Order: sequence, then structure tokens, then C-alpha cells
Amino acid sequence: MIDNSLSASKSFDEFIVAMKATGCEVKQGKHLAFKIRSGKRFIRCDSLENDYSETALLERISGRRVVTPQPKTKSFTQTTEAKKLNLLIDIQSKIQQGKGVGYEHWASVFNLKEAAKTLIFLQERDLTDYNSLSEKASAATKRFNENSDRRKVVENRLNE
Repeated sequence: MIDNSLSASKSFDEFIVAMKATGCEVKQGKHLAFKIRSGKRFIRCDSLENDYSETALLERISGRRVVTPQPKTKSFTQTTEAKKLNLLIDIQSKIQQGKGVGYEHWASVFNLKEAAKTLIFLQERDLTDYNSLSEKASAATKRFNENSDRRKVVENRLNE
């Protein structure tokens, strides 16, 4: 929202008006701060990245600082911890193994968090209905099979 408002502004006042037009609340006091419509609190500009401090915004408006905004996308392969997929815990089997009430509570909360992460993952990739999910899954399966066939051909050639 800030980048879009900056690109349409020729002065700081125009930038503030553009931010208000996007639905943000603007607070100008000791520090410049914004609050989005669904936000609970104001966020100070200096708490954002270096290109979003108040002085950096003024430099960007005047043209002394050029920044190419990069879309914020989460990569699924961020770290080795993110690569590891967690499955839901079978609470009933753990209780039968002798786990206590505390473990049952922890496992319930853990399962809820994992389900929320899964839902967010699916929403970020626009896979909210079953048809789009099955289409993408079949496309991924097809690509996997094609790549597997190519790999087998290459391995056979290497063996020869």
C-alpha cells in the first residue's frame, strides 16, 4: 500500500492523502504511523524496513532514493524446519499409551495450530476449493511423472 501510494505521489502531503484513500489511518506526531483497516494498532514507519522510514519516504518522493518494491511472498522451502511437514497427532492412541491430560491439551492445541497453518498455506496459493486443489495436484503429478521419465532416460544413457 505504501509503495502504490508513493508511486502516485509528488509530495508528502499527496502521499498522506493517497494512504488515507487506501483506507489506512495516518498518525503524524513525533513519528509517522499507519493503521490498516483490519489492524489493531498503528505501525510506525521506522519499525518497517529501511526503505520505509520517514526520511526514506521523503527521499523516495523527491527522487533521491530509488527502490524497486519486491512482492512479499513466502517461500515454502525457507529452512530445514519449514521443510519438515508436521502431521496431526493421534490423541486417542497417545492417551491409550498412557499420556496424561496435560499432553491431551497440548496435542489439541498443536493439532489446531497445524490445521491453521494448512489453511493459510492453501489460501495463500488460492486452493480454497476442491476442484482447484485437485487440478493443481494432477498437474504436479503429471510434471513429476514427466521429470521421472526424463531422469530414467538420462540414467540409462549414463549407464551405457
